[in-house]
Amino acid sequence: MSTAPTGFQTPKTNWQSADVVLPDDLNRIEGNINAIEAGNRTIDQAQVPTGLVGTLRQFLDWIPGAIRRLLGTTNWYDTPPTTLAAAKSHIDAAAPHSGHETPSGAQAKVDAAMASHTGAADPHPNYALDTDLSNHAAATAVHGATSAATANRIILRDSAGRAKIAAPAASDDIAQKAQVDAVQTNLNNHISAADPHSQYALDSDLSAHKTAATLDHPDGSVTLAKINSAAMTSAGGTEANRLAVTNASGRVGDADKVDGLDAASISGAKIITLLAPDYQYRTSSSTSGNTVAEAQDSYGAAGTNLQVFRFLWQAALAAGRSVYFEAIIAAQTGYTAYAGLKNLSTGTVLVQVSTTNTSPTRLRSGALSLPDNTELAVCFWNSGGWSYLTAARLI
Repeated sequence: MSTAPTGFQTPKTNWQSADVVLPDDLNRIEGNINAIEAGNRTIDQAQVPTGLVGTLRQFLDWIPGAIRRLLGTTNWYDTPPTTLAAAKSHIDAAAPHSGHETPSGAQAKVDAAMASHTGAADPHPNYALDTDLSNHAAATAVHGATSAATANRIILRDSAGRAKIAAPAASDDIAQKAQVDAVQTNLNNHISAADPHSQYALDSDLSAHKTAATLDHPDGSVTLAKINSAAMTSAGGTEANRLAVTNASGRVGDADKVDGLDAASISGAKIITLLAPDYQYRTSSSTSGNTVAEAQDSYGAAGTNLQVFRFLWQAALAAGRSVYFEAIIAAQTGYTAYAGLKNLSTGTVLVQVSTTNTSPTRLRSGALSLPDNTELAVCFWNSGGWSYLTAARLI
């Protein structure tokens, strides 16, 4: 910052009302006013303005500093390199610099250079021309391409459109015609072979088998003689994994077979369906309500008794087994529905089951002892209202 003016004394700034003003005080005050006006001071022209607010001493530094920076001189008081008038005259001159090009002249030279560059046959010799690219694309052999089986070369088709490759080694190599021909030859030989699949039957084998008068198998594995000597015959048998042959009546096994199984060979549960209609049998307590019936009998005070299926029972059908009667029946609300087996010879009901359910209910009796060679009938009745019979069976 610049110095204080010469002759300037530090002022008294703590005056009190009781202080007496002396001649020295007045001389100091008057001397400082004179120093501010006439005293010399040293300016700091390096100071840079920091804003619009500052002391008098700061402004006295900032103004010379700004002038020095505008002039570009060492000191603010040095001779200016030029004047504003000289600068304006230079700016306004048409050609202030002798030997320099005018704007119009410079533009003309640029236009001429551009025209020369654009019209040149090969302005960029380090780049390919359009003709070079066209010639490359139209060439029949580039980059060492060949139609021969040559390593590390582009494949080129010859005049006939063919090219050669080496024999394949890996599974994903290109196959040669020789390999393709070999496969085709094998396929042709396979197709034309009389019996290419010896493990399968030929059409002629199947035709001969289908039209054979006897059961003899073409390969001899099954013959009528084998069946007659070692397999199940029409007289019956229990051997596993054997073929059966029908007898002169077209039957297989004994006369007492039921559903294809001989009574003597039944193991486990056996179901003999007595009744399984596509509709329900219905009865009511009045004769007029008996819409489906084979016969009608009185069964005590229980109501109408309907016989809907007759059959001949033979004890051999369940030899050594327990027999149960099972029926699916339903009753009208508030009544009881019954189903049972009736001995038609004696008119006795041998077994019965009952329910009050209104939806079809499956019912099963206890074990039965049915009379042999006896004609029986499935019958059902109710205590009133109506009842339905859906199915009946022996188990």
